[in-house]
Amino acid sequence: MSCHHAQLIDIVDPEVLFGDYRYMSGISPVFVKHLSILATELIGSSSKSAPFVVEIGSNDGTLIDFFKKCGASVLGVEPSERLANYAIENGRPTINTFFGSKCATSIVEKFGLADIVCANNVLAHIDDLQDVFSGVKLLLDDDGIFVFEVAYLVDLVERGLFDTIYHEHLSYHSVTPMQRFVETFGLRLFAAKRINTQGGSIRFYIEHETGTRPIDGSVEELVSLETQLGLDGLQPYDELAGRISSAGSALRERIDHYRNNNKRIAGFGAPAKLTTLLHEFRISGDSIAFVAEDNEFKVGLFTPGLHVPIHGPESLYEQDIDIVVVFAWNFAASIIERHRTLTDRGVVFVIPLPNLIEVNRDNVDTYLQAHSAGPVR
Repeated sequence: MSCHHAQLIDIVDPEVLFGDYRYMSGISPVFVKHLSILATELIGSSSKSAPFVVEIGSNDGTLIDFFKKCGASVLGVEPSERLANYAIENGRPTINTFFGSKCATSIVEKFGLADIVCANNVLAHIDDLQDVFSGVKLLLDDDGIFVFEVAYLVDLVERGLFDTIYHEHLSYHSVTPMQRFVETFGLRLFAAKRINTQGGSIRFYIEHETGTRPIDGSVEELVSLETQLGLDGLQPYDELAGRISSAGSALRERIDHYRNNNKRIAGFGAPAKLTTLLHEFRISGDSIAFVAEDNEFKVGLFTPGLHVPIHGPESLYEQDIDIVVVFAWNFAASIIERHRTLTDRGVVFVIPLPNLIEVNRDNVDTYLQAHSAGPVR
């Protein structure tokens, strides 16, 4: 009870969740650029010119492809058959299975120890983290490094990013409990870095407890921050509940205003968090004509519960749309930049989180200049 790790109570069978997973890493240009930079950084820090890299939850293979282009030998581990096959078809070596100690043992037997193990936005999805870290311990070479990114609990609480709380995300990670957790596996956390992706994430750098890398001051700084914010108690979460209620009221009022003025409203982006936002904010399904989505695997489907149809982005141009609510708000700048011609036609983009913002023909240039560096943070 004293670890202060935040997690869900209810667990959905991972075979159900990820057997036919449809999210693709390579869809967002902003995220693709982020993965490219990550691969270059890690290859540059490796003592080997051609390290062996294993990615846990490798999705469509976007990241391992960047590692491959940097000269590394690579292997992805991906439980979704659809995504694993997509990666293999595109020349990205991938094993179609869940990662754990059994998988790690098999990899070592066939390919040897890994110099770099990565996991991007994956560990929040896994219930049996003990088996994953046991597998990492087995897989990692003596001087190897395990680097993974997850949404940061601090950003969730501070910025009210409640829509990232849903059935796939079992854990909401922070530095304090992670530091203690990895030590139980003979590993150690030597650095932690806050990054902008997914609305606010954290990157953990881990090695064997016998490793010689100096412990970065970032670990102590972030532990101190989490203590100052009171993440070892309930007050921040009580305050978060109040901010969620206020944000929901603000978005409902804007949608009602536009509907009362006979404006036709669509959405953009159908990530899993869209469902959390629609239901928690009590947005009626008939208020949204459709949701535009770049991921072809989602086009033709419907949003859970409210049954809003999901179309390709071309529908924004083919239909008379006045308002676009950007549900994939963490990529709002990238989405608006790609579709900024819509603002010339009078379309208004509404970004619901972290704070409600409206982008139109009058302020689109200013908005994009302010957010051109990457996803909204």
